[in-house]
Amino acid sequence: MGVRYWPPSVPREETVAAFDLMLKSFGFSECVKRTLEKGVHKVALYTLGGNPKHMAKQTQKGKWSSKLGDERDVEHLLDALEGPEYGTVCKVYCRPS
Repeated sequence: MGVRYWPPSVPREETVAAFDLMLKSFGFSECVKRTLEKGVHKVALYTLGGNPKHMAKQTQKGKWSSKLGDERDVEHLLDALEGPEYGTVCKVYCRPS
């Protein structure tokens, strides 16, 4: 994963536990419902081999948006990226808008 801002209180490691802490520091909590909910921001964590590999955010239309490499963002269904390159959706997180 690329180098981006990381909260200083969270271990800078590519583990699901670290991503849980990072997302919680931004007000997200794990949620079960993966469909669009009014007034709720959602992000999905994809893992490959048990390690974080990719994240996607839900759009206002209910699809998901991802940055794939240096290309621009693409919209997709949540499970459309699942496979040997991005892994599978491990968790979905949400917070009030």
